[in-house]
Amino acid sequence: MQMPPRLTHDAALFLDFDGTLVPIAPRPQDVHVAPWVVPTLRQVQHTLGGALAVLSGRPLEELDAFLKPLQFAAAGVHGVQRRAADGRR
Repeated sequence: MQMPPRLTHDAALFLDFDGTLVPIAPRPQDVHVAPWVVPTLRQVQHTLGGALAVLSGRPLEELDAFLKPLQFAAAGVHGVQRRAADGRR
């Protein structure tokens, strides 16, 4: 298996929540965020100078609850809700 390329400081990363950051669950309320996810995202966000966004079909409020205390640039409800890195919606 070939490793993905290393992220550089000038890269941006867009991550899907369900199926990428957390396993797909049989029911939405059964989602579990592994203990390594939030600290890893914090480090990646720092490494990329904030250029990290989370995408989901879920509302932004649900994403924020799962990834608390972090709050990323994000697109929720399949792009209907959007938040910039500075928090503007």
